[in-house]
Amino acid sequence: LRLPCNSLCSSQMQDSLGGNAKTLMFVNISPAEYNASETMSSLEYASRVKQIKNTATKTQEGEEVARLNDIIKRLRAGEEVTEDEIMKID
Repeated sequence: LRLPCNSLCSSQMQDSLGGNAKTLMFVNISPAEYNASETMSSLEYASRVKQIKNTATKTQEGEEVARLNDIIKRLRAGEEVTEDEIMKID
């Protein structure tokens, strides 16, 4: 589902409404008659947003991040790490 970015809210939330994210949206409505138009607009927008279905998954860390985390663990444990191991580029 694609929401048109014709409102400030849509354009600001564009990155959060798709992709690898879970988004929680609160909509404030007013019982006052002079806010009826804005309330209806907000409810219609929320209704469209509710139809978006994403499946957020944890991003897998790359080999380089895993290698650097391993070096950090070894250093914290007091082990020696050579400069060649640190500077190794795959």
